[in-house]
Amino acid sequence: MKSLDEIRGRDLFMIAAFALGFPIVELVAKGIYWQLSYDWLDNWSYVEIAKVIRFGGPQTEQHFWGLPGVIALTERLFSVSGFAAIAAISLVSSIIATFLIYRLYGAAVAAAFVIVCPEWIRLSVLGGSEPLFLLLLLCGWLLFRKDQVLVAMVSASLATIVRPVGAIAVGAIAFVLLSRKDLRRLIIALCCSSLIGLGYFAWVWYVSGDPFVNFRLYSAVDWPSGYPVSFPLVRIVTGFIRLYQENYWTRLMQPLFCVTVVSLCIFFAPKHASATIRRFPAELTFVIAYLVFFACWNYDDLARFLPRFAIPVYPFLLFSVQDRLPTNRYFLWLLVIISALIASVDLVGFKTVFGFTLHK
Repeated sequence: MKSLDEIRGRDLFMIAAFALGFPIVELVAKGIYWQLSYDWLDNWSYVEIAKVIRFGGPQTEQHFWGLPGVIALTERLFSVSGFAAIAAISLVSSIIATFLIYRLYGAAVAAAFVIVCPEWIRLSVLGGSEPLFLLLLLCGWLLFRKDQVLVAMVSASLATIVRPVGAIAVGAIAFVLLSRKDLRRLIIALCCSSLIGLGYFAWVWYVSGDPFVNFRLYSAVDWPSGYPVSFPLVRIVTGFIRLYQENYWTRLMQPLFCVTVVSLCIFFAPKHASATIRRFPAELTFVIAYLVFFACWNYDDLARFLPRFAIPVYPFLLFSVQDRLPTNRYFLWLLVIISALIASVDLVGFKTVFGFTLHK
């Protein structure tokens, strides 16, 4: 039996193209692509912040300005709408990120990532900060492996202004440099990261008049107690209880599947732990710290959005159990078809995809 790594890029390209193309065809066929893009998750907020960046004014949305900044630049360069810009940015970032997963972890991991994460497909098709964030994060890991530490730190710092949890990657790189007693490069890398951070705050202050508006709005909107963290697993458990009480068991399936995949990877990973620690300590440090943070994150809807939040750690977790991933070509195609169908359900509805409904 051939492994996917022996088949290499051709099959991976076809799998990724089908996974992304199927939902797009469904949306275009129903004529709701742009209508759904307008209401999809945080798209409206990102586009509104892009308007603030271009034309000035007070900011009312809490999201960081990394993605809105790229949206504003794309609008200016190509004279397109904000929603067209975010869709294009997300799709292009997704394609490049998939290639980087292939470079970093192999074709089997890249294919498994597309299969086990329908949320990634939806975000890639309709827009979100995750594709751009993962692209910058993976660039950082690739550069760090090549011992280009300063550029890797710059990439991780840019990821931080897309999603603030990128600060965990900055800390992971700094921790590895400190453990290696590479103090010279550690100081220079931290100075580069600090300059990017100061530049970001100066940018926000210049445009909106409040350099800390992101933290103030996040505290008011997403953190019930005013703090970003709480006791471990509290918000996850209460979130699952809330989903159960809504009486829609289908809403529980993907978060539960996410918890299952992450748990199985953590359970089976110790077989490769020693080699992984020696080869990729920064990535391992990031994954551990990231999982600990999200276990303690003080966010009411944490359980509902677990598949989305798990995206940055999926590639490394799947890599840690790569010898247990499916490699049969026909079985992989069956799985990717199922994943594409699941990704389409939240976009066009269960009945449209499968022809019948599960709820009255």
